[in-house]
Amino acid sequence: MMKTLFPLVAFNVGWFACVLGGAQGWPILGSLVALAIVTTHISLSARPAQEIQLALFSGLIGVLFESLLAGAGLLSFQSGVILPGTAAIWIVVMWINFAPLLNTAFRFLQGKPILAALVGLAGGPLAYLGGQGLGAVEIHGGIAGLAVIGVIWAISMPLLLQRAASLHAASSGNRSDKSVEGQVA
Repeated sequence: MMKTLFPLVAFNVGWFACVLGGAQGWPILGSLVALAIVTTHISLSARPAQEIQLALFSGLIGVLFESLLAGAGLLSFQSGVILPGTAAIWIVVMWINFAPLLNTAFRFLQGKPILAALVGLAGGPLAYLGGQGLGAVEIHGGIAGLAVIGVIWAISMPLLLQRAASLHAASSGNRSDKSVEGQVA
């Protein structure tokens, strides 16, 4: 239970740090809090190299999708945007902060792409609505804007979970010491 509960609590602390930092004009401070959380997760992981790869992959997906949304005019960020029409730094860090959940709280979704897509379809827009309510982001386009966010997360969740599973499988096949299986994934 702690392997699932701790990452969820840690993610939410990072999420609030990023969103409140973005809303209050302190995007770097919020991002540093979330990155400290991810760094802690990685340092406790039985597979730190794979967790780093997963975090970077998640950040890359975040840069691409968030910049697509911002460039299309569906999102605007209160602070943290370096180049107009691109993702705010704090939301990219939030995607990195999401990565530890892929091998912990959301591990049960690995190998279930349809269920993962449905979770993304519902959960993604809800998270953005929360960020909008706290003043960090503005969603444009009403229901259509939320629908696009939902579709992006319906694509992202299975993609991220597949990457997490493939990194886990690759590292499990290369490990000679199986005694640390019970550690944080």
